Amino acid sequence: MSRDQDEKAFEEWLTSNGCTRRLTLQSFDDTGRGTAATADIQADEVVLSVPFHLIMCAENAQRTALSQIIGESEEPFAVIVCMLMLEKVNPDSFWAPFLKVLPSDFDLPYMWSDEELSLLDDDLLREEAMEMRTFTTDMYDELNSAVFQVFPDVFCGKMTRKLFEWALDAVRSRGHWLDEARTRPALIPMADMMNHPTFPPKVYKWADYYYDNDKKQFEVYTRIDYRKGEQVWIDYGTKEDGNFILNYGMVLLNNPYNHAKVTPTDSWLSDVEKLSQKQRFLDRMGLSLDTYKVYNALPPQELFLAVRVYLMDAPLSLLDKHLFYTLEHELKVIDAVRGIIERDVESRRTIEENTRLLDEDSWSEREKKAIWYRRERSKSLKRFVSSLDELKNLCSTESRVGPDTFSQIWK
Repeated sequence: MSRDQDEKAFEEWLTSNGCTRRLTLQSFDDTGRGTAATADIQADEVVLSVPFHLIMCAENAQRTALSQIIGESEEPFAVIVCMLMLEKVNPDSFWAPFLKVLPSDFDLPYMWSDEELSLLDDDLLREEAMEMRTFTTDMYDELNSAVFQVFPDVFCGKMTRKLFEWALDAVRSRGHWLDEARTRPALIPMADMMNHPTFPPKVYKWADYYYDNDKKQFEVYTRIDYRKGEQVWIDYGTKEDGNFILNYGMVLLNNPYNHAKVTPTDSWLSDVEKLSQKQRFLDRMGLSLDTYKVYNALPPQELFLAVRVYLMDAPLSLLDKHLFYTLEHELKVIDAVRGIIERDVESRRTIEENTRLLDEDSWSEREKKAIWYRRERSKSLKRFVSSLDELKNLCSTESRVGPDTFSQIWK
């Protein structure tokens, strides 16, 4: 069948199995496939109710061939991955209409080559991708030797590494939790098709969702109004772009939670003993870090507090988390923080350079995504430097400055 036919069969399967919804699948220019409102929707209306028996989770795995080999004590994440693999190769699967409309592959950074990862220009993100690669390899090897090969009658010898990666990434990038403790992972038909907005949020939350234990169904309700045909969004959470690209393979524009990690200079003080004392003091505050997060639109309190302590002349015995801010000292702090950021910016390609590269046609989709990611990182640092200038001007007009000063700049 064609994609349109598969999607129609999927929606008919949902309806015939008790799912109620005010959503339909539709393709959009900016996100690809997503969910559109089938009618005008008011804020706080339930737009999707998915009965428990449609949900792919460890409990429902007991209804499949996995029931022969799993017990209630099995790790639920591994169970749902195995369930997805097994049902994917079963043409008579109850979930076949759903599985047919899932993406055929997922392109996450852990699959990228070392050369492609280097384009991210982010050592920490590259390390996280490598750790995810190792985790994926180890999990498959363990399941293959302990489960797939031990129970060939159940798994039919079709549990390849490629199929495993597909199932694992489907759960990673499209899964929900059925409990607040996050112990019951699940893949929920139709809810998994809802997209996170690709632009800065206009509201705190686009939608809320939860599993209702009394009704035995997963519900999604909106926080805003929609007109018929508009894409209905859901929240993936307040994540920065490193998290989005690592787990979802996407980069957001002007993400307010985007941040860059910067490293302070090692030459704060020539007096080694004083430097050691201040580092121990920051340790007690939980602020002695190798790198600090600098956000796109949020005050980097940890970085400012650390620099403030490093540059302070007062005895450490007089310091606490509620430090007194003097104008002279605060201006020194702002200049020091600016120096940290500017050194980081100078070591990377500029926004303009990355934009010119994106205009070229020679890049693969992975390479474009990596360049887009590092451009957004540079934009966050540029926004931050501009905010420092505003902060310095504001401090110059104040007789005393403190934590509340931040809120006048980062809104």
